[in-house]
Amino acid sequence: MIDLRKYYLDNVRQDEYYFKFYNEINDAVNLDFLDIDSNSDQLRFVVFDTEEVIEKFRQLCQPENRFDNIQDDCWFHIVTFFLYKQGYYIKQFPNILKRPPVNPSDFTYYEIRNWAFSHDLNDEEVIRYATRRRIISELSFEKSTNFIITGKSLDDLFKKIATNDISFVQMSTNEKLQEIANLIENLLKINGKFVSLEYNKITFGFITNDDIKAFRKKVQCYRHASEKSLKERQNMTDAQKMFLVDYGIIILKTIYKLINS
Repeated sequence: MIDLRKYYLDNVRQDEYYFKFYNEINDAVNLDFLDIDSNSDQLRFVVFDTEEVIEKFRQLCQPENRFDNIQDDCWFHIVTFFLYKQGYYIKQFPNILKRPPVNPSDFTYYEIRNWAFSHDLNDEEVIRYATRRRIISELSFEKSTNFIITGKSLDDLFKKIATNDISFVQMSTNEKLQEIANLIENLLKINGKFVSLEYNKITFGFITNDDIKAFRKKVQCYRHASEKSLKERQNMTDAQKMFLVDYGIIILKTIYKLINS
């Protein structure tokens, strides 16, 4: 479970754009997910995983949503903050997660409407609700290639996964695969290029560069949230996903040992 309000309050910095929403988010009260922190009387904005965060964004952008209450404004800004901090951007609107407007409807109405006009999706001077819904459903959430984990953060993330840290154990299977896929990409990418390692040194030939490439390709769908990627995930059984988690941890340990030897 992810408490988005708490995530924002714990991670926002005073010198960044998102701090302008601090008072709005700090004072907000959640009425949708009544999940109460045992150490606090405040209610939290809780979602299950990153996929649910993305789905919440799509819900907020629906044409029926008027953003006429502080709760929806808060939802919009903590959702965009979380996705931005996770390295996401939206292909059709690459700047919205980085700098969302103070008034969310500036995006959900005006910017989406203008995008529809620019792509000849208008019916004379009108953008139909159905058109706006289709645009929202087809939003492609991508991971930025510049989202690189380095140094101590990289080591900490490896230890969290390799030791089955409680925070990793509590993740959904999809989130575990996303973490594993991202860490493999970051471990193998040096100076902007992917490196090949001498896996035979410790794997007796059971893991090769081709195996690593095949695994990276298989779990790539967990690094993105496009419609195609979501369908790829849905086509995997729970047993297959758990195998990928277990196999991915073995691969991670192998890579980490080789690059640190």
